[in-house]
Amino acid sequence: MSTADDVEVLLTDVADTGELVEMFVVTDGKNLCFVEEMCRMQIENFPHRPFVPDEIRRDALLPSQRDGLVVAQWFYTVDGATASYHLSDINLVRRTHTIKFGSVEKPFRRTMLRERRFNLWLIPSQRAQVTPLIGDGWLGSFAEAADYSLPVLLPAGWIPLPIDYQEPVHGPSWRELGLETERTTIIWMPPDALTEAEIAELQPRVLQPAAASFLLDIYGLDASIPWVAELCGDQVDVARPQREPR
Repeated sequence: MSTADDVEVLLTDVADTGELVEMFVVTDGKNLCFVEEMCRMQIENFPHRPFVPDEIRRDALLPSQRDGLVVAQWFYTVDGATASYHLSDINLVRRTHTIKFGSVEKPFRRTMLRERRFNLWLIPSQRAQVTPLIGDGWLGSFAEAADYSLPVLLPAGWIPLPIDYQEPVHGPSWRELGLETERTTIIWMPPDALTEAEIAELQPRVLQPAAASFLLDIYGLDASIPWVAELCGDQVDVARPQREPR
């Protein structure tokens, strides 16, 4: 697609071969021309999560700043062509950056920026937006990862967490459609500049906030469900951020 004249660019960079890479925010009513491209990529890459495109359209129109939460929808182009999208929560209550969905279009998976593949450049570009919002004490970035994706993600610096985790198949619609779950892995990218010893010390402290960020705050599961209460621990007593804007 061609970049429209009235869009608002958040970040620009240049690929090693000279292409212009641009990052856009698609919330707060900004850059709405990218919404349907985001929905297309979501449907193509995650057809088993049909509830998400409507969430993308809704959040594009709403304020990103919620009570204890910043909803992030990022869209990327390379020389004006659709390249990637990512959906995240910046959870100010749990002090986590939780990545919900995202993908890179095939023509750009080998695009390099400072000798890093595009997918490896993306996360630092996002974390640069996240860290000023969370401030001191942030716990890092978290994502749900299927087993087939781990060989790609782990060499990029992600760490699998020792959590016996279950992802609700129907997402926030579990009350209407039933609480069917599938086992998956929560992976963690620690805050930058930590030593291996500091990462090892921090890891046990991120397990419950990571689980709560997904199970309680994204999916809205009841803390009375025994396995949810076990995974979230003391986090069930923390007031949840509010997804609905005031």
